[in-house]
Amino acid sequence: IDFDSQFDVCDSLTWWKNNSKMDQGVSEGVVLELVQKALRAYEAATNDTERFASLLIIGKVMSSGARLPLTGQRQVFQVIGFDMIYRLLNTKDVPSDCPKTIYASVGCSLLACFVCEPGVISDAQMHTLAPILVKFLSESDDEALLLDTLDCIMSYLSKESSHELLLSCNCLEKLCMLYLNNDTLKEKACEIMCRFSIAEGPKMWKDVTLFNDVMKKLSNEFVTDHTIRKFVLCENASKMLLSCPQYDFDKATWCDYLERGLGDILFSKIEKDQRDPALKLASRLVVLKDLPLLLSSQNSSSKFYHLVTRLSCIEIIMVLEDHNLVEIINDAELLVACFSIVERAFGYLKPSSTVSSKQKEQLYKTFKGTIEKVLVFLKDVWSSDKETLKSNQLCRQIITGCVRIVGAWTIQEPFSLRDEVFDCIDALLDLCDLCKNNCCPLKFLLPTLSYLVAEDNFLQCLESNILNQLNSSFQSQINLLDNPQCEDEEVEVVECIVAIASVLINILVIHEPDVAGNVVLNDMIRYLFSEFPLIRDTVHGYAVLSGNLTALGLLLMKMQTLEVKKIDLLSCRFL
Repeated sequence: IDFDSQFDVCDSLTWWKNNSKMDQGVSEGVVLELVQKALRAYEAATNDTERFASLLIIGKVMSSGARLPLTGQRQVFQVIGFDMIYRLLNTKDVPSDCPKTIYASVGCSLLACFVCEPGVISDAQMHTLAPILVKFLSESDDEALLLDTLDCIMSYLSKESSHELLLSCNCLEKLCMLYLNNDTLKEKACEIMCRFSIAEGPKMWKDVTLFNDVMKKLSNEFVTDHTIRKFVLCENASKMLLSCPQYDFDKATWCDYLERGLGDILFSKIEKDQRDPALKLASRLVVLKDLPLLLSSQNSSSKFYHLVTRLSCIEIIMVLEDHNLVEIINDAELLVACFSIVERAFGYLKPSSTVSSKQKEQLYKTFKGTIEKVLVFLKDVWSSDKETLKSNQLCRQIITGCVRIVGAWTIQEPFSLRDEVFDCIDALLDLCDLCKNNCCPLKFLLPTLSYLVAEDNFLQCLESNILNQLNSSFQSQINLLDNPQCEDEEVEVVECIVAIASVLINILVIHEPDVAGNVVLNDMIRYLFSEFPLIRDTVHGYAVLSGNLTALGLLLMKMQTLEVKKIDLLSCRFL
């Protein structure tokens, strides 16, 4: 086509038919020059027919896979704009010798060209295009158009405010139908559903049956595919389970398929990068099912979950062994998945469990070795990596997970590793203080402290900074009550305050002579008496909170009667 002169739509259609696929290896400079010539022809056009002829060239270039530089994408948007895109997507009056979807196909190709631009996707006019694009998913059988539509929807997902818009247009339902019925585009549809799942969670599913149908197909492919694609399917299944709605999993055949597919992977000789997605998927299944019950059963699932539990312990040790906090950041998601599996497996050791003592002993030794490694790691971080912890949110999440699993172990086995826990108590408390944000990692350790208070060794803790740490966490959690972000956070904060108060009550009852006159407790009583009226008026319906704070206040007052002349006037006014 001679771009230096005017040309008609017939010329463009001829070019369009003869160039069904451009060479993807063509340089960006050549692609940019071709698009810029077409844009100049578009600006010089005197009617819609001439404009469309230019757009047809640009659309074909963009849908061919040839790479257009960012500057070219911006030029396309600046020259064409939303109005023309909207007309192309909505126009149904197509010339008889053209494909029925030619206008929509060109419009989608052009939109996909610049929709990734941050300034474009956030434009209010993009919201008017979303329902039109979603409609194509169910009304068109043109795969090129559907592919461009999916690319555009993928770009919409980069903007959080667009998620609700797409869901309101029944985008998820139509993606599911495309995944279930179109083998060519199912991979792309599944990728978009996975992104929805990560961002939206269970609330996105209005129809549980649809989720079940998707998981049936995904799990069936996962168990029957024995190529490298099996690992892609493994990751997709893991992502989809993030949005799993409430469901009767005893009736879910896809759970059995996922277990069998995971067994194929985990019982094979595989590399770390292939094993990691499998463990993440296993952790999702463990969250949905009763792991201690599965471990205790005598069916094939028991062998599989025993393997998963042992592999998770090994993985935790390998990740933490001889690595500093920064080095394990890339394995943070894997570490959390393994923690989730192991923590739930602790219930397998309960006396009520029906398994043999030999099996319990084997797992007990495995768990104990894992927790020892976690304690060593926490102590190393405390001594050398505290500055990293202050500046990195992901590192703080890793430490919170480590503290949580230590707390879960000491609740299950309070007499195991007591000396090691006592040796790390300063490190644990200090790390909890460094990691506190809206989440209080100390809450996972508080049941452990309640057990340890009665031990003779606890006097050593009183000589350290334990009261300072408890007081600091106590006050920071009470401050959060003034402005909780949501109801769930308020409940979590109240539970944490109740647990801290319980530990302090135990200390005052058991070790009163050793803490009498302690300056930290004097500060605590002043703070408690100044804040209690506010707590009472702010938080309603928490009888345990009021009871614990009242008991704590009375014990602090009892301790101060020994030095009545030094009692704080604020306390007297409160009484």
